[in-house]
Amino acid sequence: MSSAAAAMTTTGSSASDSLTGWERLKLDRMAMISLAVLVISAMACFVAPPVLNSLDGANRGAGATSLRNSTSAATYSPPGSLVQTAQGGTYTAWLGTDANGRDVLYRVLSGGRVSLVVGLCAAAVSLFIGTLIGMTAGFYGGKVDHFLMRLVDVLYANPRVLFVLILISALSGPLSLAINQARAAADAHNWLMLKSWVDGAIPYQRTLILIFCLGFIEWLTMARIVRGQVLVLKEQQFISAARVLGQSQWKIMTRHLLPNLWTVILTYLTLTVPVVVLDESFLSFLGLGIEEPASSWGTLLKEGASAVNPLVSRWWLLVTPAVAMGVALLALNFLGDALRDAFDVH
Repeated sequence: MSSAAAAMTTTGSSASDSLTGWERLKLDRMAMISLAVLVISAMACFVAPPVLNSLDGANRGAGATSLRNSTSAATYSPPGSLVQTAQGGTYTAWLGTDANGRDVLYRVLSGGRVSLVVGLCAAAVSLFIGTLIGMTAGFYGGKVDHFLMRLVDVLYANPRVLFVLILISALSGPLSLAINQARAAADAHNWLMLKSWVDGAIPYQRTLILIFCLGFIEWLTMARIVRGQVLVLKEQQFISAARVLGQSQWKIMTRHLLPNLWTVILTYLTLTVPVVVLDESFLSFLGLGIEEPASSWGTLLKEGASAVNPLVSRWWLLVTPAVAMGVALLALNFLGDALRDAFDVH
């Protein structure tokens, strides 16, 4: 290599090294495309169903429920069909209807909202547990570190799905009992707001359990990554200076270590969400996840798979949720990889 080429290479490398993580991320075209896809998907899942509800309600009077989520005689209608519901309304089913005559587009968007909420909330639970365990192990070291890391090894050795099933079985009874007791207390004291919250939570008991259970098993990698970063950071001079100044261990962890870990946490949070969504979809596909009246991409895939057979191919019931979930998960994985590369997380 000539001296001029070497100088150009060195200059380009130094210019790249001088960029911050966010600047490197902005230069990554795939990361920006993935972020745009995620924003559009989230807006579609969270905004479109209420908009469709309001449009249907406006067509039929105040307080009316969505036509697209109502059963009709137009079962298994192909995409683009004009559907007339039992309530007298009509709409165009752009992605067809299901076995109960409900709009597939509406159900996929609503199911995506449930899947994304479960993924984000469970990832947040895993973030909290993993960060707490990892920081504690790395900062204190010694026997504390040894005990916590052996606990992580033991949990890694157990099948995740089996562990989730055990947790679901163990928590279903206590949660139902707690909800019934809260409802009885609300009735006894005439607490209308609490009663409305409890009544709203009853159909989503399995969703709440899934959020906790999936979050409880996905913190293992986060704990190891955070521990490794803390082991490096606690030897830095600013930590030694904080100790010399007499700051407490809690203050050192929260004011000095945690702010320097947020890029690592954000990166692996982005990578944890698709894993949780896949786990939830797998459990829902087996009939062990989200239950009616709620639906997720996993339950829609289960319904679509049961409707596809060699004699009659109702492909839209399977392809639509599969494409929606695949696009969202690919975007999340691409964004997570780009974050890891931009901030050089190892």
